[in-house]
Amino acid sequence: DVVAPSPEAARCLRHRRTSRLPYDARHATTVARQRLHLVAERHGHELRVEDDPARVRWLLKENAHAIIANLQHGDERRELAQWVRVDAHTPEVGDGLWSTPLGQPRWEIRAGFSAPWSFKLWGLSQLAVNRYVQTMGATPHVALLRGPFTTWPELVAAGRCLMDLWLELSAHDLYMHPFGSTLTNPTYADRIANFYGAGDGWLIFRFGHSAPPPASPRLPLEEVMR
Repeated sequence: DVVAPSPEAARCLRHRRTSRLPYDARHATTVARQRLHLVAERHGHELRVEDDPARVRWLLKENAHAIIANLQHGDERRELAQWVRVDAHTPEVGDGLWSTPLGQPRWEIRAGFSAPWSFKLWGLSQLAVNRYVQTMGATPHVALLRGPFTTWPELVAAGRCLMDLWLELSAHDLYMHPFGSTLTNPTYADRIANFYGAGDGWLIFRFGHSAPPPASPRLPLEEVMR
């Protein structure tokens, strides 16, 4: 039988979004932090949270460098380009990664895909990294989720862990922003593993408080399920 979610769970589900907006300097409350750790533990995973400002900034820069590094790989760049949308207007219905929810100027996205080599130039690279980090505001936390992530049942369990963690973030009016490029690039994945002292991390993300982020378009449910 299908069990209807509680009003609070339904609110969290509606509130849940990725926010690439600037975060303010407010830290998550002690209660929120404890609840997030408990959610991960309940699923057999561990959440490691970094909140030292200097170390957080280092992690933000590593993510920016990883994005630039991944754009240099033709196959990955072409695959990602299929999903990036740089239209000025974000529709209510659709799919892909749109420039407004991504929080990046359209010219910058176009440059990343049309001339990725230019971001390897030292001066431009540093400028791009610093500018990208500035868009993240005063991000207070960067977290690593670690645990079993190899077999199909482990992947399904990890997905459930992520959803419950995301709902818990929403319950405390917190947003998250996953850093996909950082762990898909072996060089940067090794650096993150050394930083956190954990080689089995499968998701790294920043989290904190921001203004409500713009919604990304989604396909109608009937089209997804057919």
